[in-house]
Amino acid sequence: MGDVNIHLDNPTDPATIEFTSLLSAHNLIQVVLSPTHKANHTLDVVIVKSDVTVASVNVQPPVLSDHSMINVELELRSIQHHPSTFCSRRSWRTFDYDAFECDLIQSSLVSSTPTDVHDLFNAYDVTLTSLLDVHAPRRRFRRPTRQSEPWYDAECRAAKRLMRSLERPIYRQTQSDELRAACRKQFAQQRVLFYQKARNHWSDAIASCLHDPRALCSKINKLCSPPSACQIQ
Repeated sequence: MGDVNIHLDNPTDPATIEFTSLLSAHNLIQVVLSPTHKANHTLDVVIVKSDVTVASVNVQPPVLSDHSMINVELELRSIQHHPSTFCSRRSWRTFDYDAFECDLIQSSLVSSTPTDVHDLFNAYDVTLTSLLDVHAPRRRFRRPTRQSEPWYDAECRAAKRLMRSLERPIYRQTQSDELRAACRKQFAQQRVLFYQKARNHWSDAIASCLHDPRALCSKINKLCSPPSACQIQ
């Protein structure tokens, strides 16, 4: 949106004709139809894709400047949906081996071990499962199916893990100025790392196909398009 300095209210104006043709060629529409300038011309535009629903367009009379203030309400919906899968795993980080061993010794599997081999296997499975449910319970977690960026490598994953390890105590209301400072420092370093990774990846990708217009167009289109949902391998 902005001031294009073309009299769009005059459909026979050559600049208007060329501007309208350009929008049509790219499947775009201009939604401001009333004058936006004190000279009664339509100079300011709001351009959207043709499939976007425009709820309202309100052009206020010029007050503080020569141009009107334009309020536009659009009904936008995200076309990229990234569903999530839910998995479960045991909390091994809090596992206490000594407490587990103590409970195992007091269990019927050890105190009265079955003599029948089938009963023994069944007792083994039931006892260990029940003890693990106490000492290392399963927790449900969400696994996103959004595809990672091509530049997101092991170094980025390590930086993100470190960032999360610093964030967890803060979420638990651990009041530590040193921890908060370390968290802010790591976040800044992570942001710089991600920016450098993305810049280097796309710079190399575009430079590699400068003499191939089709490949170059494909790279730029991929760069400008939001990632699609896919299953994580």
